Amino acid sequence: MNSSKKFKIAVVNSYYYPESIGGAEMVVKKLTETYRKLGHQVFVITSGARDSIEEIEGIRVYRLHNRNIYRGKDSSSKSPVIRPLWHLINVNNPLVRGKVKDILSSEKPDIIHTHNLSELSFGVLKEFRSFKVVHTLHDHSFMCVKATMFKNMKNCEKICTTCSIYAALKKKFINYIDFVVGTSRYIITRHQNLGFFTDTPFSVIYNPVIVPFPEHIEKDFKNPTFGFIGKLHPSKGIEVAIKTFNEIDAPLLIAGSPYTSEYGKFLNSLVKRGNIKFLGWVDATSFYSQIDVLVVPSLCNDSSPTVVHEANAYGIPVIASNRGGLPELVKHKETGIVFDIDNKDGLKKAILDLSEGELRKMSRNAFAHAREFAPEDVASKYISIMSGLT
Repeated sequence: MNSSKKFKIAVVNSYYYPESIGGAEMVVKKLTETYRKLGHQVFVITSGARDSIEEIEGIRVYRLHNRNIYRGKDSSSKSPVIRPLWHLINVNNPLVRGKVKDILSSEKPDIIHTHNLSELSFGVLKEFRSFKVVHTLHDHSFMCVKATMFKNMKNCEKICTTCSIYAALKKKFINYIDFVVGTSRYIITRHQNLGFFTDTPFSVIYNPVIVPFPEHIEKDFKNPTFGFIGKLHPSKGIEVAIKTFNEIDAPLLIAGSPYTSEYGKFLNSLVKRGNIKFLGWVDATSFYSQIDVLVVPSLCNDSSPTVVHEANAYGIPVIASNRGGLPELVKHKETGIVFDIDNKDGLKKAILDLSEGELRKMSRNAFAHAREFAPEDVASKYISIMSGLT
């Protein structure tokens, strides 16, 4: 294995900067930029409002219209009646496949690194059959049309009837993937337990820190300010956070936008005390400078929320639920606290049990822990896998 070999890498993801719908896009951008920084050639294939080619920070980005009845990011405003058709086209769209084939014929990459494919169609994997492909699992999109496996305020124990139709079609394309990477052990195990990637070589590589590493500042945890950052959606446990802080005196700052305006109004109606404040969308760096402890009370099984490593990079301990990959990212009583989200008082107890000394210790540990996920180190792990395939 020659990890010093330089590659021409095609990075494929549903969206790319400046378009973004979540943490996966920020991770993809950071990895792509880091590949280039490490001396590799790299270009991006992603979706767009129309077909175009542009240069972003020295990286060629091919944007393809998805040639579907609407763009996936606009699905919430579309009628539920037409969504099944969108998903069916999305599984294997020959029009997008043809465009991808043309790009590959022109660029001739050494290896392809795929991420989320839902906007481009999973069928593009068949166009990669002449190349070595490393695929990163960020979510459940192979098995669930919503990518969350979260329905009616509960995590799905198995693939539902509706999703199973699409999942069976998507599964056929797994054979074109040479190596699969999970952003947590949870997401790999979850797929394998449901019959996906059972014969594919795999590894776990946690997401890189995507914010600049600051200098460590010793915090005063006498009267800590707590924070929540991310999409304001029921699956993220934001209601749990608000209800908990309605019962305690500590301040809670909430950063992020509600997934609908109606839900934003509902969340505001839940607030009973002045210690809870909505900040709207704010820059992550600005947000972390205002808080001492991050709260991640997810109800859904997120694979690897980027906010955990972001907060740790600033020496901020994290109180997280025991869902998905969170117990892997948060070292219990070392870099934060993992609590049982099924216990209605779990978050409250976790907060009230914290001492100033424990928070100071966890802050130092968190700051050091985040350095293990420097972008160069994470990208090098991927390059090592690529080297083993070529």
